[in-house]
Amino acid sequence: MNGFKQRHILTPYIGKGANGAVYAISDSLVAKVDHDDREFHLERELEKSLDMFNQGISTPKPEGVFIVRIMWPGLNTVCFRARPALVMQRIRGYRGDKVPPIHIHTAQSLLNQELELCIRRGFYWYHHDKNWVYNPSENRVYLVDADDWHR
Repeated sequence: MNGFKQRHILTPYIGKGANGAVYAISDSLVAKVDHDDREFHLERELEKSLDMFNQGISTPKPEGVFIVRIMWPGLNTVCFRARPALVMQRIRGYRGDKVPPIHIHTAQSLLNQELELCIRRGFYWYHHDKNWVYNPSENRVYLVDADDWHR
């Protein structure tokens, strides 16, 4: 693991899932931190993410597993913790369950195309509306949370 330079005073929290929380560590990168700091879990997800990305599947570009500094406001202070995290490309857009009605037809069509590509490449996914993001400016769907993928 390598150290990853933190550029924010406070680390913006983006959201959480069953296994981890996601923080914005720059304008173009996020850090997924495992709830239990299981480094082996992050390494496994990195391997899956790299495999998918290298197969041409639309998923955030993984950068690696690093130690990142997560900072958040405390009662009268700033809390700080260095934690292992999977660092990857930051994807902006609507989470699958939050796509506005005006975009839902296009987003669903793009999602179906991406899922068909996954099947052709030998990937199988536990489909969940929170595990994909539609970016209308790119007219593209990204599949996120590679932990739910199997080959």
